[in-house]
Amino acid sequence: MTISALPIATSRRFSRWRVALRRRPAGRRRKEITVAGASRLSPFALGPVVLVGLLIAASLPLRAKDRWTDLNIGPFHVDTDENTSGARDALVNLEQLRWVLGGMLESKDLQAIWPFRILITPAAHGATSDFVVRHGEYVLVVVPERPIPLERVAKLFLDANTPRLPPEVESGLPQLFAGLQARGSRVTIGASPAHSDLGWARMHLFATKPEYAGRFNVFMNNLRGGSGLLVAEANAFGKDSKLLEKEAAEHLSSEAAQPVTISARPLDPKRDLGEHSIDAALANLYLADSRLDSDPQSAEAAYKSAIEAGHAALGQEGLALVAMHEGRKPAEYLNASIANGSTNAWVYLEAAKDRPVNEAIPLLKKAAELNPKWWVPIHEQSKLASIPAEKEALLEHAAKLNPRSAALWQELAELQSKDGHGLLAQNSWARAEDAAGTPTERAKVHERAGALVDQRLDAEEAARRQSSEDARAEQERLREQQQAQIQAAEQRANSANGGTDEDLKNVVPWFTAQNPSVEGELTRVECEDRQAKIWVKPRGARVMILLVPNPSTVSIDGSRTPFPCGVQHPARKLSLTYKPRKDIQLGTAGDVTAIHFE
Repeated sequence: MTISALPIATSRRFSRWRVALRRRPAGRRRKEITVAGASRLSPFALGPVVLVGLLIAASLPLRAKDRWTDLNIGPFHVDTDENTSGARDALVNLEQLRWVLGGMLESKDLQAIWPFRILITPAAHGATSDFVVRHGEYVLVVVPERPIPLERVAKLFLDANTPRLPPEVESGLPQLFAGLQARGSRVTIGASPAHSDLGWARMHLFATKPEYAGRFNVFMNNLRGGSGLLVAEANAFGKDSKLLEKEAAEHLSSEAAQPVTISARPLDPKRDLGEHSIDAALANLYLADSRLDSDPQSAEAAYKSAIEAGHAALGQEGLALVAMHEGRKPAEYLNASIANGSTNAWVYLEAAKDRPVNEAIPLLKKAAELNPKWWVPIHEQSKLASIPAEKEALLEHAAKLNPRSAALWQELAELQSKDGHGLLAQNSWARAEDAAGTPTERAKVHERAGALVDQRLDAEEAARRQSSEDARAEQERLREQQQAQIQAAEQRANSANGGTDEDLKNVVPWFTAQNPSVEGELTRVECEDRQAKIWVKPRGARVMILLVPNPSTVSIDGSRTPFPCGVQHPARKLSLTYKPRKDIQLGTAGDVTAIHFE
């Protein structure tokens, strides 16, 4: 058997040599190496040739192979240029993590803010060790022998689907999934992490011990509703929190905290996983995403190659990332990406910056449409809104999409205080304190809320005054409108009856000294058959008792229920006119002719 090597042109000395390895026939002691133009040589004579070849190979950049396999399910894509068996196992682990954590959070289709793309390849050397957000995805590149950081995946899901939780839960719950192993529908969780602590032991105890596991979702719901850790424990598991905390500490120190196997999603990898090929240019683009910070030049070359291979929208987006990394304006590349049909919300968000409002708003709305879970486009729209109600609604939407942001809740609370929405502002301040990540941050939020109490109260009072003035102005408008209609009717009647303007001069006004007016408070109403006596406390004077002979003949406005009988609680402000007429038997000072309730 002979294996021939190609000519090597790196050295004049070896340029004409052709190397042949011949299998040693039986009876010979060693292999012979013959070179054209030379006699027999020892294997050591090839040392320079081998060394040069290794140097050349080492100098070549690591690139993806020509064809890759893409496996996908739900929000996950796992791409590989190696054996697909390992990639398939990794994808099953990811999907079962999503399923189990979704059950804990009572979500049948748990989603993170962005979908995931993980590349498994020997060419991963030099890539970042954590997920980066590129091309509308969480991108991670790992070598085949490196495990995917499932704990980090769990944390990204937790952040996107819950308000801020107690620190012990924030750290302990994701650790349950660090060593997750799936075999079909059977999933093992709870392997001890490298550095186990009480937070992990507590979550392990509550999530895996049969006595508590069935109520774990109740525990999580209490936490998501704002309950503290100890309160949530007692509510969910029906035990004193001190006993539960003691049990968690013993769980940590004992050997009881072992991995457990549970039932998860019925999953057939061959049937339920999508599988197709992607070309090397696209794979190189994703590899470049993970190396952009460390090697922007090679990343730029990969993005340009992707454009040439037909991935224009993704490639132009990559060039925009390079431009931003180098401090250049990315507008040219962002616009080109949009023109080529980009579906990445980030592209439209960045393209909206430094544009007029009428151009920025449609781009921000498109970004929000492409990724409804991303709060940033909504927040940017709120900054551009000119109508207070619209601004407040957008800001509230952004805060609900990102309930872990104390800054968003505080911004909303300050806006609501300014607009006179005191009760809403109080709730937003409470949410801001709950979202604070540290006691120091929480104290700052509380201090800021206290400083704005006077501003909120002043705004509420101003809003009440404005509302009262608006109502009074509307009443006055309606009164004038009715008076104009009456005057017009009188004029028509006078004209029909032959009356003249001179006749109007002799009309006696209804409001004269003979019909005085009173402003004060109605304190009591005594109903008698078809008439009523009212007690009125004028301003700065004694109580007057007046008679309403027949309420149907008295002009009454400003209230739909003017005469509830009995003591008035509270006293009702009014102004009225009356005709003086003392009635000793009834004890009244006059007969009411008109009433206006304020």
